[in-house]
Amino acid sequence: MNKILLLFLTFIFGLLFLLLPPAIESRDWFLFSDVKLTYQTHIYFICEKLVVIMLAWIIAAEETKYKGSCKVFFWLIVADLLDYLLTYSSVWFLVGVFPVSMNVTKAFIFGFIVVREWIKQQR
Repeated sequence: MNKILLLFLTFIFGLLFLLLPPAIESRDWFLFSDVKLTYQTHIYFICEKLVVIMLAWIIAAEETKYKGSCKVFFWLIVADLLDYLLTYSSVWFLVGVFPVSMNVTKAFIFGFIVVREWIKQQR
């Protein structure tokens, strides 16, 4: 039942920003970015990331064979929320012309974990 309630909460989180009174003024919410958003948009993005965190939690709790990979996925999504709160998911730096951000880092780390799991299975 707890997982069903979490699924229900994913819909509720999608509605929270609607409860906020309208704001016309945008504001810089991020320590390491100059991007400006209204607070409704900021709350909406936070809630959407929380929805993914809840779904990742449910998947990790249900998984039996790849539990470690699912836990890594969960923590990468949590780190993604922190990155959003600090940088608005901005590019951190460039390696040549290649941008490095949390999105690139998540894909690289999780890709490495998936390949490692695949290699383990082949043995």
